[in-house]
Amino acid sequence: MNHILIVDDETPIRRLLAKILEGDGHACAVAADARQARELLAQTPFDLLLTDINMPGESGLDLARFVKETHRDTAIVFVSVMDDPDEARSALNIGAYGYLIKPFDRNQALITVGNALIRRQLEIEARGHRLNLENKVRERTAELSAAVNALEKAKIREAALARFHQDQSLFLQSLLEAIPSPLFYKDAAGVYQGCNPAFEQYVGRGRDRIVGRRLDDLFDPAVADHHHRVDQVLLQAPDKKLYEAPAPFADGTMREMLVSKASYQDIDGKVAGMVGVLVDITERKRMEQALRVSEAKYRTILENIGIGVALIDPEMRILELNHRMREWFPEIETMQQPICFQSLVTPPGEHVCGGCPVAMTLGNGEVHEAVLQRKTKRGERSLRIVSSAIRDDAGRIVAAIELVDDITEHMIMERELRQAQKLSSLGQLAAGVAHEINNPTGFVSSNLKTLGDYQQDLERLLADYAALKGAVQVAGDVAGLSDLIDRVSATEEEIDIDYIRQDAQALIAECREGTDRIRKIVDDLKHFAHPGLDQVQDTDINRELESTLSVVHNELKYKAEVVKELGDLPLIQANPQQLNQVFVNILVNAVQAIEKQGEIRVATRHLDDRVEIRIADTGCGIAEEHLNRIFDPFFTTKDVGQGTGLGMNIVYNIIQKHHGDIRVESRVGQGTTFIITLPVGAAPDEETDLDATAAHDGPRLAAAMAPGEPMAADGTSGD
Repeated sequence: MNHILIVDDETPIRRLLAKILEGDGHACAVAADARQARELLAQTPFDLLLTDINMPGESGLDLARFVKETHRDTAIVFVSVMDDPDEARSALNIGAYGYLIKPFDRNQALITVGNALIRRQLEIEARGHRLNLENKVRERTAELSAAVNALEKAKIREAALARFHQDQSLFLQSLLEAIPSPLFYKDAAGVYQGCNPAFEQYVGRGRDRIVGRRLDDLFDPAVADHHHRVDQVLLQAPDKKLYEAPAPFADGTMREMLVSKASYQDIDGKVAGMVGVLVDITERKRMEQALRVSEAKYRTILENIGIGVALIDPEMRILELNHRMREWFPEIETMQQPICFQSLVTPPGEHVCGGCPVAMTLGNGEVHEAVLQRKTKRGERSLRIVSSAIRDDAGRIVAAIELVDDITEHMIMERELRQAQKLSSLGQLAAGVAHEINNPTGFVSSNLKTLGDYQQDLERLLADYAALKGAVQVAGDVAGLSDLIDRVSATEEEIDIDYIRQDAQALIAECREGTDRIRKIVDDLKHFAHPGLDQVQDTDINRELESTLSVVHNELKYKAEVVKELGDLPLIQANPQQLNQVFVNILVNAVQAIEKQGEIRVATRHLDDRVEIRIADTGCGIAEEHLNRIFDPFFTTKDVGQGTGLGMNIVYNIIQKHHGDIRVESRVGQGTTFIITLPVGAAPDEETDLDATAAHDGPRLAAAMAPGEPMAADGTSGD
């Protein structure tokens, strides 16, 4: 881990650079000016100084000169807002390792700093090798001096010196051969004095054909001229150079090399020659280019994708927005790193938004998504937000990617479609209800006609009674009274007064039964479609099943016997009207899956903190290959125009909204059972969240069910 000191009078730039470099594994300290930087330098050694050139007070150039004099192992990279040749020349004269122009992107910063740190490391290693060689030379010289002092004769001294030089030569050659990168050294005239095997392989010659030759003897003029200009600078005065250059190898391959050269001095302090090493950076350059191409490709995708994309750090600061987000929020400046909940919502918030998936992702690193209603500068919008974490090499969460899709118009269309299909389903049910009402209405009407006939007969009898009463009051015409009594008796016999008295009571009872049945049908239908039930409330599941069975009775009675096994259930928090839609869809599908005559069994029971509803039929069943698709939107095996394929998808989404579970057990030729479980304590999501569930589930759409569409003959969902 490298220690880097960042000096810039602009806080956002300091933070941005620290964020980028710390994300790459470096340890960073920051200073607002040269004075703070000097204080930090006095306390801690740094591998690299990254400083702005133009700052209030002492400039970055002056600070760099100070660092160059007092901290020779600290690499220096300048940051400037403009590409000024004079400034760049001054920076290079000071010994800058790199130059970063504002504005810059993450890759530019990492590449510039990475190259500077590589160069610094190479120089330190080269200096270490040189110091090691010098120490070895001193050690051997000391040994030689001791040996020479012990020798009494000049011949012995010369022999010892010869052996020493031979040992030194062998030692240096062994050292050179152990270094895997091409390495060479020249004298002050630019003539090669030695090299290692890696350099021989690079040139394509043996050492004997390299030593004693110059650049022009080994390389093409263009290559030789490029290196010669650098060599001339080093051979004129003690210095060191680090630069990149293409290198044509003897085998015909072209490699990118990082060339590090340094001049060395003799005992008189004069430049005696130079040493150079070439590090192959071809793979690194290829990776850098691939990274640039990849970044450009994905940036193009992000800029042209139809949804908004934002990069947000753990402090909820917006680091980057794509083209769509900038269209939606043109006033946001990402360089200022605004806080998302203060910039993306209207009015600006003071805290993280409730249910924010980005905050949850930054907390646990998992993918989160939600559909949220938010006030924005474009009004009230429904936004589907998906967030995922970005981690560094150590696995730490450094940011979150937020994908934002405005699904407002999509949800409006879904609600309109659901309402239209709901009205269609009610219309279909109304036909069956009308038939159910017509039956009791028919016999009530017939009974009323019969009662009318009875009334006419009774009117005749009452007229005779009235005449008899008048005669009795006069009591003078005994013969006439006798005739009236005979006429009354004849009328009673003719109209069968005893039968009328008995049958009238039965007819009135039948009429009462018929009107009670009509009242119950109307009450059940009102309960089924009452607007007040289209909201979350205490719900009796058995009551809703009874109501639904009454409403769809006409659909069931000709093909299926309904068997009810309703257990004692607690009230649950639910939307009764939506549950009725679920029950209608499953029941109508069940009866239409029965070809001739069958049975539908409806059962409920209480299971700990849940209630279970089972609706089983003895119909044709569902093919195994279709079982895992019956809840998919638009999946149907019906002919075109006979099924939308949305009904069972709506069943699934309504149960999901109620935090419940629905599963299917079926065997072809034996029947199908739908098993629904609903929680006792948990309240369902609001209506907008039902739409959100549909969006969340991808292909599942929050459209209304079409209850009249049954299972197809092959056992698939007819909806």
